[in-house]
Amino acid sequence: MLTRRQRPRGQALVEFSAVLLLLLLLLAGIVDVVRAVTAYTHLDNAAQEGALYGALRPTDTAGLEARVRETLSSMFANPNDVQVTVTYDTQPCPGHFVQVEVTGRVVLIFPFAELFAADRDLTLRATAQQMILSNGAPGCP
Repeated sequence: MLTRRQRPRGQALVEFSAVLLLLLLLLAGIVDVVRAVTAYTHLDNAAQEGALYGALRPTDTAGLEARVRETLSSMFANPNDVQVTVTYDTQPCPGHFVQVEVTGRVVLIFPFAELFAADRDLTLRATAQQMILSNGAPGCP
């Protein structure tokens, strides 16, 4: 009589679950990297948009900040996650520069994100600078 070779039962299931866990962790890491790159791209575009707004309307910092926040509204739903800083090299006059710095916070979903960012928060910063084109403050030459 021929005997069948005995195979360990459930070995394939255990191997599959171990590989699946590693693949899911890798996928979560990839998703976080894509989210961070997308958030930085949005921040960079918003900073450029704000710098252009500041070049055309140098004294309207409230409008500049509103324009930056409007540009970011699709990526950052919480307004507290975004900070906008506007600085001028000397004064808001033609020929001088306006600089817009936009800082945003992204919460990571990767389970081991604490190894790379404290409290699973990643702070991203983008800066844009533009020469002022229109007359702004009184007293400009």
